[in-house]
Amino acid sequence: MLGVTGLGGGVTFTSEGWVHTLVTVLTGPATAVPLLLFASSARRVSLSTLGLTQYLAPVMQLLVGVLVQHEPMSVSRWIGFGIVWSALVLLTVDSFTAARRGARPDAVPEPA
Repeated sequence: MLGVTGLGGGVTFTSEGWVHTLVTVLTGPATAVPLLLFASSARRVSLSTLGLTQYLAPVMQLLVGVLVQHEPMSVSRWIGFGIVWSALVLLTVDSFTAARRGARPDAVPEPA
């Protein structure tokens, strides 16, 4: 629509020079390669490990926002952050405890 109407600069794929075209073409592989690597590595780890690693990106974004960009964090946000991570610690401890209990040969099964 923008190319036909000329709004917003229109189509700029080939009109802005070879560097612009090259960068535009390389955005596909720049997006696809990390996704393919993630899919390949996700098959090699347990689902619980994969689930916990999904929290790394938001935490890194939080750290950049607070430490680098000096974004204000209210007390209620810190409390929410603490609640989420407390729950994740409990989940992780429970997962390790259950895995260790299942790995012991003398483990007594829990009643259903």
